Amino acid sequence: MTVALVLVLALRVIPLRPDDLRIAVLFVVVSGIYLVVFPCLTIVVGDGSIDCYFGFGLFRRVIEAHEVASARIVTLLPFQWGIRTARWRIGGPRSTWSATGWQHVELALTDGSVFRMSASQPAELIAAIDAERVATGD
Repeated sequence: MTVALVLVLALRVIPLRPDDLRIAVLFVVVSGIYLVVFPCLTIVVGDGSIDCYFGFGLFRRVIEAHEVASARIVTLLPFQWGIRTARWRIGGPRSTWSATGWQHVELALTDGSVFRMSASQPAELIAAIDAERVATGD
């Protein structure tokens, strides 16, 4: 919202050509879409699965509890928001879903891939995942 306010004020002070105005409007629209889709990451553990989704659920990933080989807390840089995927990495594919903070829970999956998700309470999330794995018999 602050960016939009600064752009509106700048448009009143600085004379712009129509092309510049289109770029500014496009920037505000893209920023607004980003803020609607990626405001928070919700993680739900239960019913034998870990369900992760951004915002209202446009981007969603469901991981079955029996697919999780291990879980641990990792620390990443805080400015990596959104979805990041590295499919051809040494050590297998890795994807990171991040909305806030430094603390992430890294799930090593049985297929060799790694999934990281940001969490405000990573220790509690790992405890819930371990409890779900035990409940499903893994």
